[in-house]
Amino acid sequence: MTTTCKRLSVDLRSDPFGSPEPCLEVRLPKGTPARTLRATLHRILAEVEAATPESESWTVHLEWLSGWPRTAGGVIRIQLDDGSPEEGERAHAVLWKVVDQQPKRPVPPKQSSRPANLWLSLAPWMSRA
Repeated sequence: MTTTCKRLSVDLRSDPFGSPEPCLEVRLPKGTPARTLRATLHRILAEVEAATPESESWTVHLEWLSGWPRTAGGVIRIQLDDGSPEEGERAHAVLWKVVDQQPKRPVPPKQSSRPANLWLSLAPWMSRA
């Protein structure tokens, strides 16, 4: 199964201690099968891990969005090692690098009020090897 148009949004949030925490939120269509959802999120997580330089010691985590199957998606967040703003910027850049590798579609007009959101094709992440 391939799904052609999903929403990915990259955000620089703060953890409970106030340190920067880069996040990538992934949304799939309502009713996406659980196995497809899990496989897609794990593939994206693997892309983030592969794009992370060996010199970085942060950890990458995956959290499921609550409300499945009504809300199909998850959040890939990077827990920084030292929590510095510079490390946060590097991690944020890694997330954008992963997102930017995917083909883009124009943002639909009704979504234009969300500048951080990109509508992308997840077909490479959804295809079977």
